[in-house]
Amino acid sequence: MKQTTLRQIQCVLLLLLELAIRRSEGKFELAFGKGYGTETNPLRRYHVHIVNGLKNNTLQVHCASADDDLGVHNLVPKQEQEWAFRMNFQGTTLFHCKLSWTGGRQHFNAFVPQRRFVVLHCADYTHCYWRAQEDGVYLIREFNREYDLMYSWLN
Repeated sequence: MKQTTLRQIQCVLLLLLELAIRRSEGKFELAFGKGYGTETNPLRRYHVHIVNGLKNNTLQVHCASADDDLGVHNLVPKQEQEWAFRMNFQGTTLFHCKLSWTGGRQHFNAFVPQRRFVVLHCADYTHCYWRAQEDGVYLIREFNREYDLMYSWLN
């Protein structure tokens, strides 16, 4: 019994060593698919924020991934919904959201497991901020901390 446990520990350690070597050689992305690397990895905890920036209206928010349905939330003005997660081992964790209010609706990907998305839009590579306003849905741009209009409302 002890021999089997020791063998399992050795296998795990060898796998971790292999991952460390591939990552240090820049082969981590080739071994595990696009989206991994220094900016996205399965150990980092990511946070997505949806902020109701509407002046006088409630915003209905429904977000989910393939594994987790976060339910429907009604946010009053200036209220925020936030959730945190770790990327799955395949590096494919994607969250999508449906936002709606009396002025329109929109469906979009709130977290995309791609290096470009995380670097451009997530503060400190971990916090991604979305804000609903009267003219559409905005996403913060990390380098200047300003919101960019990403989606106009659909009727």
